[in-house]
Amino acid sequence: MQLSDYLLPENVSLDLAAASKRELIVKLADLASKKTGVDASIVSAALTSRETLGSTGVGQGVAIPHAIMDELTAQSVPVRAPVEADGFRGCR
Repeated sequence: MQLSDYLLPENVSLDLAAASKRELIVKLADLASKKTGVDASIVSAALTSRETLGSTGVGQGVAIPHAIMDELTAQSVPVRAPVEADGFRGCR
């Protein structure tokens, strides 16, 4: 499977903005919850837990926050502006 398989138009929101990594995770979880019905707090906890294992930053201002959850299939939401993300290595 390639990254492009996850970048489906229905999973993209060009209006998402966040001031911190925590705020971004909460907003991503809220979007996933609205699309899937899975409680946002469960999604947020999974994303936060995954970040404790290691940064999902891939460099050059790009991070791919993700978590493996039985309740969810792929979700992808690019953000509008850089997020100061202490812990998203190489990302702003």
